[in-house]
Amino acid sequence: MAKRLEGEARQDYLRKLDRRLSRFFLVLLALNGIIVAIVAVASQDLFAAGVVFAALIMGTFFLVGLVAWVRMGDHGIISTIKMFQFFLLISIIGAIIFALVSYYSESGPIFIGFPGAGGEFEPYQNAYAAAIVLVAMSLSLWGVQLAVICIAFGTIWFAGLAIRRLMPGILKGVRQATFTRSDGVDTKLMLWLMDIPDMLDLSKLKVEAEPPNARFPRDRFFRAVFWEIFLGTIMAIYVSLNPLLLESLDIVQVFSVLGSISMIIPIIIIPWFSLLALKARIPGITKEFELFRGIRSRILQTFVALGTIVVFIRLALREHDPGTIFGSFASYYLLLGLFSLYFAFVYFNFFEGDLAKETERRYQRL
Repeated sequence: MAKRLEGEARQDYLRKLDRRLSRFFLVLLALNGIIVAIVAVASQDLFAAGVVFAALIMGTFFLVGLVAWVRMGDHGIISTIKMFQFFLLISIIGAIIFALVSYYSESGPIFIGFPGAGGEFEPYQNAYAAAIVLVAMSLSLWGVQLAVICIAFGTIWFAGLAIRRLMPGILKGVRQATFTRSDGVDTKLMLWLMDIPDMLDLSKLKVEAEPPNARFPRDRFFRAVFWEIFLGTIMAIYVSLNPLLLESLDIVQVFSVLGSISMIIPIIIIPWFSLLALKARIPGITKEFELFRGIRSRILQTFVALGTIVVFIRLALREHDPGTIFGSFASYYLLLGLFSLYFAFVYFNFFEGDLAKETERRYQRL
């Protein structure tokens, strides 16, 4: 993969890296398609093919993200070394809690190792076994966090690539819109999505990338995490508790697929939050209209139909065991929360500033 040459400008290096990663991503995507087609034909089971596809996509983003992290690790507001230290601290704390609970409560033997290479340990009132569980759990949690960060790098890189290619044209379309029949379908869709009032003069659209942050933007980070979990919840309710879908699939199967594809939520949220870094706004009579706030308003209007959600939940509770539903939601939230936190961190720590600067540059050239 591309290495940064001495004296090479940061933006030039990132563009070169994008081209190399794009080719790598397309090769992996083609291999995924071949494998999924083979599984679908051999098993005659679309659900099994879907599960394989979700796993392969996650593996693809992991590999792409690993390369991106190696090449961009020194570009973050918070250094990679500090990230490693934080992950290790979280892993040790989590492992200590797990080992103490296992030592003082009789929960049965715990398998440590890999299939065909490992053994069972009974940590209850056994300090030696509890110590082994502590070390194994620390390493496992640390590895899981690193894997999620790699997947986050791959996913956010892909989202950033789409933003750089598409956002300048979208903003140009908004700037040239007239709220008449002459507007194209894509322009009308963007005006609807951004909930832009028709009394504004869109030709005065302002786009100005913020200067690079010296400090990590905590406020935006927590807002992004909130919206990722919020939309993940709405998606889970509409998909997993939909009575039509539950007629053909078991609720546990649905949640297993939802957990695998929960990493697409950041791909929905990150382009929206990129408008904040671009400071995309339209002057109004009393105050400026921010495109970010327009999308937020549209999301709340469109996706949150509380009456429908309540009906879905009542139908699901009538047809399925409440313990199964709540247990499935709990495991889903664990994965969704992990993805939301680490994906948002990767975006704001490594990508936001450069992405906004490059997007503005492309927009100004149109």
